[in-house]
Amino acid sequence: MPIILRLRQASYIPRLLSLNGEIHRGECVHLVGPNGAGKSTLLALMAGMLRGSGQLDFAGSPLHVWEPAALARRRAWVTQQHTPPFSMPLWRYLQHHQAIPDDQRLESVAHRFSLQNKWQCHVSALSGGEWQRARLCAALLQIEAPHEGNLLLLDEPLNNLDIAQQQALAQALSAHRAVGGSVVLCSHDLNYSLHHADRVWLLQQGRCLIQGRAAEVLTPARLESVYKVPFRLLEADGERILLPAPVF
Repeated sequence: MPIILRLRQASYIPRLLSLNGEIHRGECVHLVGPNGAGKSTLLALMAGMLRGSGQLDFAGSPLHVWEPAALARRRAWVTQQHTPPFSMPLWRYLQHHQAIPDDQRLESVAHRFSLQNKWQCHVSALSGGEWQRARLCAALLQIEAPHEGNLLLLDEPLNNLDIAQQQALAQALSAHRAVGGSVVLCSHDLNYSLHHADRVWLLQQGRCLIQGRAAEVLTPARLESVYKVPFRLLEADGERILLPAPVF
């Protein structure tokens, strides 16, 4: 499978220590680990927003040689937290993020996240969940019309999303990947990663301990060693569920 992003001894001392890995076209990789593991730092490094050491190649070229405008059309990054920079109607905010003006696509993306009835609302007046959905829409619109080789970097995208909107996000990411786009996201929801990630990178204290298929990485024994909490793996209606073991 073609590689969209390659990391060789990527570091940002002291938060991230000598990491190697590859992101393939069309796949979804989840970064998992406790607070302070280096997940957000790694995403920022992948986005080209931090300059550490080591080698990062995006779409066949060193990441640092990409012109910002060209990179923005191929890679979108949603940070964990971001306050609306100033007040403007939602439609204008989303329009500003479009790489190529396309009203039909703008309306389609907004509708996917049930924002069409907030069109005239100012972004500063949106609820936490609405603002999170607006930011996800903006990321999808920022990159060129979905095609092979685009990369979405999402830091805790499930924040403030209800169950329905989590499903809407999963569907949007699935559509992005169906045309060859790739996704890297940080998640504290281990069951979301278990069910939606192609591969998982498990981080601890700035190091990537293991990379592999979700079911192979997210085992009770391995998670207990990282989180220092006992876990159980249950099955219900044919689905596997990770739960912290009860403590008495």
